[in-house]
Amino acid sequence: LLWQRDVNDQFGVVQNFFGVGSSPLVIGDQVLVMVGGSPEQDQSIAPGRLDRVSPDGSLLVSFDRRSGEVRWQCGDDLASYSSPRAAVIDGRQVVLLFARNRLHVIDPETGRDLGSVPHRARLLESVNAMVPVVQGNRVFVSDCYEQGGVLFDISIDADEATFQTVWQDPPENRRAQALRSHLSTPVLHEGFLYACSGRNAPDSDFRCVRWSDGEVMWTALSRRRSTATLLGDVLLVLKETGSLHFVPATPEKFEALAVWELSEADQQRPALRYPCWSAPIVVGDRMLVRGDDTLICVRIPPPTD
Repeated sequence: LLWQRDVNDQFGVVQNFFGVGSSPLVIGDQVLVMVGGSPEQDQSIAPGRLDRVSPDGSLLVSFDRRSGEVRWQCGDDLASYSSPRAAVIDGRQVVLLFARNRLHVIDPETGRDLGSVPHRARLLESVNAMVPVVQGNRVFVSDCYEQGGVLFDISIDADEATFQTVWQDPPENRRAQALRSHLSTPVLHEGFLYACSGRNAPDSDFRCVRWSDGEVMWTALSRRRSTATLLGDVLLVLKETGSLHFVPATPEKFEALAVWELSEADQQRPALRYPCWSAPIVVGDRMLVRGDDTLICVRIPPPTD
């Protein structure tokens, strides 16, 4: 063990609805962690009463990678289930953080919050979970409860970030919203977003959405949640029930090349059990896929002529 920090105790984190769901981000000699602590007077607030909890400037905390010492902290917001993402905007290295209430743009060198824009449902029992999707200066975020998706064009001038809306879903009109992201982050490929849209199984599907204007090109896999990973030009779409679909990433139509029923055991591997909420991870010709209590590694067969 080199070092450890109890961030809940050190920064006074008040329990969020489901605990902790954010991954640290390593940039150079820093480990950036979304903490979202609160002042001492908030420590007695009951779990789940986030409407009464206030931030104290520790949304994002930078730890020295070698010693674990705090370098800086910033951000007046509470934590979410998203993860910090590095990006280059206007030629400048920044960190994008989709927190409980707002999308923040943070300078990782100085720890300065350069600007933020609100995006969260008014419902108390709502969460932001997807990681921001970035292309150039444009950043997409979404929630599944009320707001839906929005694409921002971000510019940075004189240490201040400004946000211009390119397109936005109509708030509180779920039927008219292009993309309602919940537990999975959309995949951006050649100008189109591919993602599960919806909060629960009955109102969810997998769809293709045009990046530039939010036009829905097609929908598929209705009434089930899913996650997706891009492998070349093919999407690996894992339904929460355990079936894995190999789908060309094209806006023309949804057409599976193959379907692996990983929910069914065979002689070489166990079955995956619901819920399968983690996106597949591919390394070389191996793929890690997780269900409720089982992690399996399978080999992806080479392409055939």
